Amino acid sequence: MAECELCGRPVPDEPMKKATWEWFTGYFDRTMHFCPSCKTRNPHLVRRLLNESRITPEDGARKKSATGAIDAAMSDAPAAGER
Repeated sequence: MAECELCGRPVPDEPMKKATWEWFTGYFDRTMHFCPSCKTRNPHLVRRLLNESRITPEDGARKKSATGAIDAAMSDAPAAGER
């Protein structure tokens, strides 16, 4: 079952609830899902990952690691009190 990349909350089965989630694949090796709460609390992180998903891999690979992209984005993100 798919879950939020940040909090681990499962993606709901109901279409109306699922519509409030952000999800994308792009050039990542899997679909990334973000629940409404995490999307609201971390808009810059979600937007950065969405933009990253649109960039063609430079090393000639067909896909990029979603986990590696999250790790890189999280390590570059300012702490909660520094925004």
